[in-house]
Amino acid sequence: MSIKPKPELLHLFERMKNDDNTLVAWDNLPIFSEIPIDDTYGIFSWDDNFKIEGTCSADIEILLRDETTLFEVVFQGTNQGGTI
Repeated sequence: MSIKPKPELLHLFERMKNDDNTLVAWDNLPIFSEIPIDDTYGIFSWDDNFKIEGTCSADIEILLRDETTLFEVVFQGTNQGGTI
């Protein structure tokens, strides 16, 4: 069984990758978990297992929240408006 990001996080990620101008400021995006992250520098949103991290639409990634894992990059979006 593989763990996947919540659909809401994936949808938000795609909107961010595609520079969706209807998004609120990136420092006020929704969070899809009740489990806090201690240091949120460069982290825009998260669910229980994954986080959206980066600096801009060109380099954001969905990464596992557990930083001890070797498998950091799980999904990368497209700029063609496709779905993951």
